[in-house]
Amino acid sequence: ISATGGSTAADTTAWSTCNFFDAEPHGMLAPSIRVSFPVTDRTGFRLSYAHQVQTPSFQQLAWGHNIDINLTNTNNIFARDLAFGKTIMFEFGIRHAFSDDMVLDISAYNKDKVSDVTARILPVLDPFKRENQNINLLTNADFGNVRGVDIRLDRRIGQIFQGTLAYTYQEAKGTGSDPFEYLNTISRQISSVTGDRAPPPQALLMSADNRVHTLAGNLALNFPHGWRSGTALGTLLQDFGFNATFRFLSGLPYTQIINTGTGTRGPGNGFGNVYTGTERLNSASMPWTKNVDLRVTRGLRVAGRDLTLFADLRNLFDWTNLNGLFAETGDVVNDMFKTNVVSPETDALLTEAGDRVRHEDV
Repeated sequence: ISATGGSTAADTTAWSTCNFFDAEPHGMLAPSIRVSFPVTDRTGFRLSYAHQVQTPSFQQLAWGHNIDINLTNTNNIFARDLAFGKTIMFEFGIRHAFSDDMVLDISAYNKDKVSDVTARILPVLDPFKRENQNINLLTNADFGNVRGVDIRLDRRIGQIFQGTLAYTYQEAKGTGSDPFEYLNTISRQISSVTGDRAPPPQALLMSADNRVHTLAGNLALNFPHGWRSGTALGTLLQDFGFNATFRFLSGLPYTQIINTGTGTRGPGNGFGNVYTGTERLNSASMPWTKNVDLRVTRGLRVAGRDLTLFADLRNLFDWTNLNGLFAETGDVVNDMFKTNVVSPETDALLTEAGDRVRHEDV
């Protein structure tokens, strides 16, 4: 700060030369190859291999740029020069037509993530204190693997029936489900062996986004006008349409923790300082999600106009599906959390009521 005519003005020379630097340029080749060829007149084979790159976002490159490390909360995150995220993908598939009305498609894939952006706690030299200070910094240290199989069957019977059945088996593992999973979970756990914070995972753990099984499909029955005309069944069903869609999904992972009444919820939960290391990260799973929807249509002709009546039935069998639960109990009920929330309110109301009674007695 320099004084000029009784007022102060910032000397921008010092901070502009010290706080800004040129990041090194980054470049990476991203080759991709795809081939397909017929095996028989009804069977086709396809193969693809690719290296894909992802540019870090400007937010990641500038995180914490307006925060002074000397004054900041230790939970703040700071950016630094980041490299590209890189993924290596491989897929092959076979498509076979049993007939013009029945087709089966099978594909298998593998995806290796080798340099995902993630936050780590790293020692940085503080020139004022002349000692290392632990800082939350973004790095390219996360890696993982996703592999799976997709199976799809399409079937058609004349103009009446069309159906699609699809199944996916997938396994997604990594050292982090998102850039901040380590900071929000095991970084707050103290190792009983070293007496220091637990290090980030170096072995593949279940990803919080992993959904192992997915079964989905669509079934459609449409009876055109005049179908089996002159029969009782044709009179009953012609101009009717039935379209059903269904999905059955295995549950997402979460980490169950000791119940201290904090009300931590899953899936994909962090757990602050209450985690005691009773199980591996994301080793529990939510219940399955089940849903069937049905749409029924009926064509009518009234006064020379074609009309369609329809009924749209959602969650036909009224199944209960959960999108969250208490990670401390693995259920939608947590009595200890309820007590921790309700008791202070109850005590305050009782105290207020007692004060009012004493005031009225006076």
